Amino acid sequence: MQPVSPDRTPENIGLYMSSSQYGDFLSCEAMALARVEGLYQPEETKACLQGRMLHAWAAGGLDDFLQNTPGLFKQKGGLYAEYEAVMDMIHALEGDPRAADLLTGDKGVLFIAPFAGALWMVRLDVYRPDLRRIVDVKSTRSIREKVWDGAQGRVSFVESYDYLRQAAIRAEVERVAGGRPPGDWYDTYLLAVSKEEPPDKEIISLVDADRYTLELAEIKERMPRILEVKSGRIPPARCECCPYCRLTKTLGEGVHYTAL
Repeated sequence: MQPVSPDRTPENIGLYMSSSQYGDFLSCEAMALARVEGLYQPEETKACLQGRMLHAWAAGGLDDFLQNTPGLFKQKGGLYAEYEAVMDMIHALEGDPRAADLLTGDKGVLFIAPFAGALWMVRLDVYRPDLRRIVDVKSTRSIREKVWDGAQGRVSFVESYDYLRQAAIRAEVERVAGGRPPGDWYDTYLLAVSKEEPPDKEIISLVDADRYTLELAEIKERMPRILEVKSGRIPPARCECCPYCRLTKTLGEGVHYTAL
């Protein structure tokens, strides 16, 4: 089966599940539902803009991205420091022959396929079916430094940002769309570059069939409730911590100080 180009109207985007939307529902159901319904759109952070700039370069569209994103530039000209840092990351990668090899392939390929009771849409940064390879381009504060995760302790940025779950979803949707048997996943690699000065860079293998199996099983377990919430059959839970919940909060009876 070939990659697809779905109608990306707001109405149809709500029909699909994605890795980011699934993560939203795990974080806060009320916020996730508001985003699906087009009632809430968080402000884009500088980190997200940095990521989009790096992806635009990897896809061969950096010049267009810079022209269409004037907020990257100072009034007197020149990029703000955080976006000049992205140019440093780009320079670190573009002169590396192995990075050039990983970036060779079809860019921004979309797949749609059924999984866990829903239609999922995934976008692959670089797709090489002839090599059975998927490449995801990522920027991060540090490649080597461990970060604190409340549930897991000190972990790598790969674990902290749930990149294995993302990889499992993308590999499974691509597999189903391709009509291959269960477990026949293409290999996924991160081409990672850090925001340090000078930037670090690494090719990180996310090939882990056992972990994919666990991640996909957990998604299947959680999806019935998510679909009930998304369809409006049950009300979404509020986390009361995220920006959306703070924005829409109304005062109740209050809480005891020991509950804070």
